[in-house]
Amino acid sequence: MEQFIQFLYPFSWIISILSFSPQIIRLMRIKGPAKDISFLSWIMFQCNAVLAWSYTVFVVGDPLLSVTTTLVLTANITMVMVLVYKRIKYREVVVEEALSA
Repeated sequence: MEQFIQFLYPFSWIISILSFSPQIIRLMRIKGPAKDISFLSWIMFQCNAVLAWSYTVFVVGDPLLSVTTTLVLTANITMVMVLVYKRIKYREVVVEEALSA
């Protein structure tokens, strides 16, 4: 059983990335400020990812787990950055439209 788990372990990041995929795809397709995606939830996911990465890198020291948590952290950062970008980009459009009216 231990060998089977060691075999599957390197693929755990795939499951994590796949869990983000629907939200990331939805966010990329939205042509507005993405108000239906919870910014607060993603910030909390981000905090969790930073803590997990920090613990893995500085306490556990397992290189394979460090790669996994780095990939998850990268997916979280990407999601939050795109969400912030869309909120800022489409907020400016609304402000400009209001000013021109």
